[in-house]
Amino acid sequence: MRMNWNLWAVILSILVVIIGLYEIFALGEYTWTNYLSTFLFAVVVVLILNSMNKTQ
Repeated sequence: MRMNWNLWAVILSILVVIIGLYEIFALGEYTWTNYLSTFLFAVVVVLILNSMNKTQ
């Protein structure tokens, strides 16, 4: 069973928001979470652009 790319984008977006809130409220240090959230944001953008190109 293959998951929809939009579903992956939503799941990763939620994860980026959770990591961002974790960083905003200073629960974590400025370390690997910043790199992880930046990487996940880039993945979400690529997934969304890929989905938009397929619908055109």
